[in-house]
Amino acid sequence: MSLYTQNIQSALAVLNSSEVDIAQKIGNAKGRIEAFVERIKANELPAFNSALSLPEATANAVEGWADKFEHVVFLGMGGSSLGGKLINHYADATGLKPPHLHFIDYLSPCALETLAKELPLEKTGMIAISKSGGTAETLSQLFLLARAWEEVGLPLKNHLLAVTEPKTSALYDYATAHDIPILPHHPQLGGRYSIMGDTGTLPALLKGLDIKAFHKGMQSVVDDFSANPTTCAPAQGAALNAIAAEQGKNINVLYNYGERLRFLPAWFEQLWAESLGKEGKGTTPLGAVGPCSQHSIQQLFLAGPQDKLFTLVVPESNGWGKPVPEQEFKKDLSGVTPGALQQAMAEGTLQALIDRNQPVRTLILPKLKAENIGAILMHFMLETVLTACVWKIDPFDQPAVEESKKCTLEALAKLR
Repeated sequence: MSLYTQNIQSALAVLNSSEVDIAQKIGNAKGRIEAFVERIKANELPAFNSALSLPEATANAVEGWADKFEHVVFLGMGGSSLGGKLINHYADATGLKPPHLHFIDYLSPCALETLAKELPLEKTGMIAISKSGGTAETLSQLFLLARAWEEVGLPLKNHLLAVTEPKTSALYDYATAHDIPILPHHPQLGGRYSIMGDTGTLPALLKGLDIKAFHKGMQSVVDDFSANPTTCAPAQGAALNAIAAEQGKNINVLYNYGERLRFLPAWFEQLWAESLGKEGKGTTPLGAVGPCSQHSIQQLFLAGPQDKLFTLVVPESNGWGKPVPEQEFKKDLSGVTPGALQQAMAEGTLQALIDRNQPVRTLILPKLKAENIGAILMHFMLETVLTACVWKIDPFDQPAVEESKKCTLEALAKLR
């Protein structure tokens, strides 16, 4: 059984396009795609090969943490946080299973002060992640929160872990000065492609997930791409996005069903926007989560401007969960499982979009297992890079982000 199935036929019909157009679009980028394959084979892009294994150092870095700590605080921004959030919510959608993971990607003074005051520090660990070691937000969080351990006399080295490139930086030097363990961040593993680097595997380890299965699913999609670089599912998705953009579909909606994948759209938004929003090109990613979004933004999706390409990610959930007891007050729910209702709502959304002549493709997951999730994550990473190949842009840099960081430091200097 395939780990996931993609169907683009409905979208092509609305766009008055065909498989021939898909092949032509990808064919025009064949040289750039082949160059991408060669970079993977040369291990220049670890997100697509070497990161798909669990380094012994990563496992050792948090060995025993799940038993020792009730809470683990993750400090990080963007790719250092979003992938971990996705993995954690997949493992524990309710947040009730220990250890409780907290992802601090904000600067709220009230929230930071509450964390320092209310967390049981002796039973709390903290992991600061910054590839460069100079992320201002992460460093300020670290300096403020670490003081809480110092004030009660708890050694930082027993509670903290730093993940950063193995070279001098503010984070690296701070960790060294305080004898805090340092886990080296791969210098060629960019944040938005690092979900199966340490940013994703550390939460997975703490939650006891099968990381090998995640990696196996991702590797299977990479292997299929390497064997079929212009005909695989991610290549078809890339061509579909390019065709839709040419027809004014400038908003790329990722509509996920199922609570365990609630953070998939947020992770995808960064991946897509930061990789492709360059040189006046790109489409705007927009996330939605069903069934919740059916009661909010779906009104716009169905009756608003037709400027969107929709991707529905749907787990086959019919039969999941316990059936609703026999009901006098809502008879048509009697005996229905939550999974069946969720799948019916997903299928209803799909049909409503088709009826409204909206271009929509589906990605169907037959199981909600680690291997399948790994496959769908790699699909989106490859599709993003392949779309960049079609649009002739570099998917691995983010010059505008660096520009805003420079402006932030200038503004901070004035405020001080």
